[in-house]
Amino acid sequence: MLKRSIAWDARVAQLEPSSALLYVMTIPHLDVDGRIIGSAVAVRGTAVPAIAAKHGWRDSDIEGWMSQWAETVDTDGHPDPLV
Repeated sequence: MLKRSIAWDARVAQLEPSSALLYVMTIPHLDVDGRIIGSAVAVRGTAVPAIAAKHGWRDSDIEGWMSQWAETVDTDGHPDPLV
C-alpha cells in the first residue's frame, strides 16, 4: 500500500518528474523485502512497459532516473537515499 505521505516526501520532491513516476511505478513490483531486480531492462519491462514504449524511454534514461534515487538528501543536506 502506498502511503499518502509520499506526496510530501522531500526526497521524492528532489527527483525529476520521470524519475518520481518510475519510483512510484516500481512499488507494486517489490518483493517482500522491498527489492526489485535493479537492471534498467527489467524495471522497464516490469514496471513501466507501456509508458516506456509510448514515450520512448531508453534503458539509459531509466538508469539515470534510478541513480537519482540513491542521491537524495534530507532537509539538512545529509545523504538520505530512497533506496
